[in-house]
Amino acid sequence: MFDGSSRSLTGTQRSDDQDDQMQRNADSQKNGDNEDRNDGRDDGQNRQDHQDQNNQQHEVDTFVTLLSPTNNSGVHGVAVVTLDQQGKVTVDLSATGLTPDEEHPSHIHGFDTSNGEAPQASEEPTLDFDQDLDGFVEDHEAEQAIGPVILSLTTDGRITDAELRANFPEADQDGTLQLHQTYRFDLDDPKEREIFDQLKDHLDGRAVQLHGLEVQDGHGEGTEGEVDGTGGYKEALPAAVGILHEVPQHHDVNVNVSLEGVEPVFNGNADFLFS
Repeated sequence: MFDGSSRSLTGTQRSDDQDDQMQRNADSQKNGDNEDRNDGRDDGQNRQDHQDQNNQQHEVDTFVTLLSPTNNSGVHGVAVVTLDQQGKVTVDLSATGLTPDEEHPSHIHGFDTSNGEAPQASEEPTLDFDQDLDGFVEDHEAEQAIGPVILSLTTDGRITDAELRANFPEADQDGTLQLHQTYRFDLDDPKEREIFDQLKDHLDGRAVQLHGLEVQDGHGEGTEGEVDGTGGYKEALPAAVGILHEVPQHHDVNVNVSLEGVEPVFNGNADFLFS
């Protein structure tokens, strides 16, 4: 009887031990499932964080301006500038009313941001900036309103801040100018990095300016600057300018803007640019 009781007790103990082991196995499986689910969530979150980081790095900002005449040039136009954080700036520029068959130096201008402070915003150079009172706002005078050259809008995509000596766009026989160019910055090059940072940090409020205007003999005689009494084509003389403004994220910009009928809406209404 004792042996039987012992065997019976041993059997009970084995059964309890098996139940305990099964429970431990079940708990272990449950914990493993929870960890797998957590790992899945972590992987998903990591992928989302990585995607968000990529989106931020490849975020493209768009800026637009309507170009209005300087020095009674009659020049009008449109400029659209896009910038991403990877060192790429694309410019679409269209203008009409320019001196035909001439090269027209074109730039993005602005004031320095290297001191870490918000820069002075560019403003249109009116006759108030005509310091020598010759009736023209010359290049050095306009610079007081819009700041120095940051980026030259070259036709070959070369990165430079040259004022005149670069490959600039040329107006056709009708005085129309078209430029579509992407500028790819080498961010390991100190000079190119400096130019890009000036644009990246503060492109809103910068100015796009076109130069090149023909003047008659006698204008500005006795004064310094490009208008000095001698007539002819003055490639440095400002012809048109516009202040860049950022486009809201929910708007798209139609960069293939026809210049037909643009002049009448150059009163600050840029709705025709958005689709």
